[in-house]
Formats: sequence, C-alpha cells, structure tokens
Amino acid sequence: MDINSISGLSGASFTQKATEINAEAAKTSSFKDELDKAAASGDNEKIMEAAKTFESYFINMLFKQMRSTINYSDGLFERSNAEVLFQEMLDEQYAEIATESGGIGLADAIFEQMTQE
Repeated sequence: MDINSISGLSGASFTQKATEINAEAAKTSSFKDELDKAAASGDNEKIMEAAKTFESYFINMLFKQMRSTINYSDGLFERSNAEVLFQEMLDEQYAEIATESGGIGLADAIFEQMTQE
C-alpha cells in the first residue's frame, strides 16, 4: 500500500503545500497589521479598505478550497501550469468583484468591530 496515494501528497507536493501555508500565514499577519494601523489612525476609509481586502482574501480562499475538491485527473487532458495559474488569477478577480459588490458581510462585520468604542 502506497501512503502517498492515500494522503494525496507526494514529497514535492507536500513541500509545495507547506510553502503555500507559510505564504497564507504571512498574508494573514500582514492583514492584521494593516487593520491595526488603520484602527490606530482612526481613519474609517482605511479600516474599511483593510476589511474589504481581508474579505476578498477570505472569499478567494473559499474558491481555492472548493476547487481543491475537484478531481481533474478524470479529464481528457492534463491541466497545465498555465491553466492552474490562470484559474488562480481568475478566482482572485472573482473574489475582488464579489467583495466590491457587497461581499458576504465579513468586511462590514470587521469594520463594525474595529470602529466600536
């Protein structure tokens, strides 16, 4: 029995996943720093901008997790790196559009929490 087939992670893909997780953690930390700076300045526009940035990031992560459930190996053609990159960039744009169109309410909730006195 091959353990890699069970977990779905080979050595190379495990390293790639670890790199992705570290990059996501760094982004989350920078969002927190951005929110803290905006809150300290008292500028409501900056707070809302930071909250929308976080909501867009969150929606993008939802898309990424949804796409990870799709089994692309059953297709007629193998997915190329260019296709994967294009899909990631398209998802980022969809997340930004969704956030600017009202989003899921996360930005508003963050804004309310950050502006309470």
